[in-house]
Amino acid sequence: MHQYVTAFVLLVVAQAPGWVGDATRATIPNRPAAGMIHGARFTVEKAELSGGDTKDFKGRPLDHSTWFIHLRSGKDFFADKEFVIFIATKAGETLDGRIYTLKMGSNFKQPVGVHVGNTSYPAIQGLHMSYKVPGKSLPETEMFMDKTSLRLEFGKTAGVKLPGRLYLCVQDPAKSWVAGTFNAVRSRF
Repeated sequence: MHQYVTAFVLLVVAQAPGWVGDATRATIPNRPAAGMIHGARFTVEKAELSGGDTKDFKGRPLDHSTWFIHLRSGKDFFADKEFVIFIATKAGETLDGRIYTLKMGSNFKQPVGVHVGNTSYPAIQGLHMSYKVPGKSLPETEMFMDKTSLRLEFGKTAGVKLPGRLYLCVQDPAKSWVAGTFNAVRSRF
């Protein structure tokens, strides 16, 4: 019996979420999104979806839209910790039902992108990671392009909420990551 219990414990430990080099193949845990940012625990307390505009600030039509997924903790205007994922779609398209994958070093070789005329936009346009530093009034923000690996899946919008699941890993010195489920609330910035 002891032998089987040990094997079960080892199996559970091996499957616990954490930083992985290729998040595109990782199993997304069925629990609220959590992980680590800059070496500190991170739990997504609020998920927001903004962007998706079809016209620029002068009212001219756009050929593509950029969406922003904010996964944040903290109640202040500037989050205590936050990941922001930038996603491109054709103008007027939503994120409903979409699946995005990105391997480290392949930002400009993504299988899903936006092609308009002679211009191409990578689907995942970038990632920002922010965290507060004691004694500073503004959070530190790091920007990642080729040092990101993720699997991001969206469900169907219900009202102002878009459900999603993700496994995201960043190749920073602290090996930051987040994995799990979220419900992004549509907002306008």
